[in-house]
Amino acid sequence: VLQHQSQRRRPPWSGTCVGRAPRASVAMEAAKEVMNMLARFGYERCVDGMRQLVSGHFLAQGATLHAMQLSADVLARARLFAVEAAVAVHLPPLSAEVMALPETDASLQNIEALSIGIKELIANGGDRAEAMRLTEGLAAAFGALGDRAAEAAALTAHACACAGLRDAGRDAARAAARAVRIARGLGDKSALLHALEALISVSFAFRDADEALRAALELADLSKELGNRRAQAQATFFVARASFGPSSPSKATEAAIEAASLFAGLGDVVAQATALSVAYDVEILLGRSASAVHRAREILALVRGNTQAEPLATLMLGSVATSSPDAMAACQQAVKSFQGTDKSREA
Repeated sequence: VLQHQSQRRRPPWSGTCVGRAPRASVAMEAAKEVMNMLARFGYERCVDGMRQLVSGHFLAQGATLHAMQLSADVLARARLFAVEAAVAVHLPPLSAEVMALPETDASLQNIEALSIGIKELIANGGDRAEAMRLTEGLAAAFGALGDRAAEAAALTAHACACAGLRDAGRDAARAAARAVRIARGLGDKSALLHALEALISVSFAFRDADEALRAALELADLSKELGNRRAQAQATFFVARASFGPSSPSKATEAAIEAASLFAGLGDVVAQATALSVAYDVEILLGRSASAVHRAREILALVRGNTQAEPLATLMLGSVATSSPDAMAACQQAVKSFQGTDKSREA
């Protein structure tokens, strides 16, 4: 069809193309909004998967207390949600050739309807399996439109939607891998960056630390090349988390310290403390209590005054410095702070 249109030499600013511009803008904005919602959806499962992965390492080493701490929702939120997911989607404008196609208007209507349907499902706590099915349709709609960059973005969102479902690991991995392949084929480094972020989320959600590590290392190099400091810091943090374990503790610590330095350069103190908590976990794993105390104090100093992070850092210090006379006082202070946080939420 594209060849037929080009042979007719139809100018890109001709009637139907101009008339479709407003619809294209509305449809693409709706798609972009819902894809970013899905990225957050997948990121939440990524955090949950990381927590389970690290808890498993602690249990294997007999550190039951720390495994229990990571299983507590309030601790998981404070320690791991501090590193925010990057904006996941960038949709370039449709090309003039695509806009001139006779079937483009119907495709745009389909894209807009699918995006609105997915958004409503997520916003209302609806059937997430249905949301996953609709995001697959969104990717197919962009593919039918011939917009490969948008198709890659939709596949990224589909992977994130799959990551939110515990029995959809294979579909999630397939969608993320396909998004990566399309982005590489296009030579679109921005799309590749977002596809790799989705692959990391999927890998952590389903506790595949090896795949998460491979993708995180590639993402760290790519984001550095693109000058995206936030994505570089996040990727380095994910390298630290994926490296955590008895086989490569020094790599996890090295990456954690580097991530903390990158976050410090961005002025993100809580994310800096979150990255350092990986180094703290390594010290616990290796049974180096004195070093863990040092890390906990360093983290506590960073988050003083933060109503969510300070109680956790206090508890981290109290739970590792058990022989210290200040340990019980630290834990009691943490409990009071958590209670105060709960009351402020209720208010």
